[in-house]
Amino acid sequence: MQLSVLIDTYNHERLIQTAINSVLEQDFPASEREVIVVDDGSTDRTAEVVRHYESQVRLLTKKNGGQASAFNAGIPECRGEVIVFLDGDDWWAPGKLRRMAEVFSQRFPRWE
Repeated sequence: MQLSVLIDTYNHERLIQTAINSVLEQDFPASEREVIVVDDGSTDRTAEVVRHYESQVRLLTKKNGGQASAFNAGIPECRGEVIVFLDGDDWWAPGKLRRMAEVFSQRFPRWE
């Protein structure tokens, strides 16, 4: 199963690194997931922080329009069969991505 992790962010310069690291440190194969961060017009150094992850994360920037507009801009860019969402000021506990994939596989067997 290929997963797309879509992270929306706005002025999360001090928090976005924790969000991204919590995804990259998941016990889920990197080859089976992509990470896209949509910067919704931040006026701080958020985009600069995200660029440090450019080999593992794709950054999209847009004019500020709110959380829904950030997700709407990111969704068409996702290549995964399933899109999972994370806010730039949040983080995931270890095992979350693997567990979500397991639940999808159990409930929707075609994604095994």
